[in-house]
Amino acid sequence: MNKILTIESSYEEAEKNSKKLVKNSGFKNQKILVKPNLLCPTPPEAVATTHPSIVKGVVEYLIDKGCDVYLGDSSAGQDSLNVLLKKTKIKNALKKLDVTFVEVDKYPAIELQLQGFIKDQTMPISKIVNEVDGIISLPKYKVHMLTGFTGATKNFYGLAPRLVKKEFHAKYINPAKFSTMIVDLALSIMKKVPTFYVMDSIWGMEGEGPKGGTKKEINMLIAGKNPFQVDNFAIGMVNPKFKVFTNEIAQKLGLIQKYEVIGPKKKIKLKMSKGYKAVRLASIFPNFGILASLVGIPKVGSLCTGCQTCIKNCPVNAIHMENGKAVIDRKKCIKCFTCVEVCPVNAIKVRKRLI
Repeated sequence: MNKILTIESSYEEAEKNSKKLVKNSGFKNQKILVKPNLLCPTPPEAVATTHPSIVKGVVEYLIDKGCDVYLGDSSAGQDSLNVLLKKTKIKNALKKLDVTFVEVDKYPAIELQLQGFIKDQTMPISKIVNEVDGIISLPKYKVHMLTGFTGATKNFYGLAPRLVKKEFHAKYINPAKFSTMIVDLALSIMKKVPTFYVMDSIWGMEGEGPKGGTKKEINMLIAGKNPFQVDNFAIGMVNPKFKVFTNEIAQKLGLIQKYEVIGPKKKIKLKMSKGYKAVRLASIFPNFGILASLVGIPKVGSLCTGCQTCIKNCPVNAIHMENGKAVIDRKKCIKCFTCVEVCPVNAIKVRKRLI
């Protein structure tokens, strides 16, 4: 029986507690990729990315065990890994450690055959997965406007180059189908290389996640060898019950078997995104494009600086500039909320709409 390991922790204790958890990975004298959540170039206190103390604890442990450590991610809206590492303060935390940084967007890609529900699809992901002996994923506990939750399962999406992520957002418009692809991707990587997960749940995010939400104090680290079980436990802490696409799909595939929890448990309340209920309702219909009118509408506010990050990342080219500000074409918009995620100043919000 698999085990879920939990530790109550603050960020002051996170480095040593991360080491306690990651020792259960069993990695030693191997090439290991560390994959944090580096969604955007924001400081740790914004709680949008994996905290540097956790990254440092894991990396130090691996080096002490004779491992060659690689670290990489593909951000939703930032081309430079160096900028991400500086802004998130991870670079400073690792400055004295021997780590090889991997620019996923510039690294060669391989075609990964997806397994699960989508068996006739391949997806380009970083070739680094062919060059390491294992992956340690360091997801962040956050709600998500499109999929409900971004945790261990979804963290592997960062191994796909940014342009590939744009393509797959446009291909899988229905959020339930998009979540199915996310589950299949995680399953396919698990079958390719051994994995282990340490989730940063010390401070999570509720509301309009995964970037523009509000802080939620949870004070826990959650770890295990199965991403679907790690997420299942994390989601199961929420009261009242929290329904999440990836969790439900993983259950249908039989990927969440019984597991033993070693460590403290707790119950928390978590505010969902305003439009997530509408997303779930609309997704039960095959033609999500028509029912998308149920879902919240992204709208650019007065904070827009005209940086055009949203334009660069929109999967369907639904955004253009007018008078120095970004404008979203409602007829083209597929409600993937990528623009909300990547906006560096949180100028794009989702208006509630339930018609």
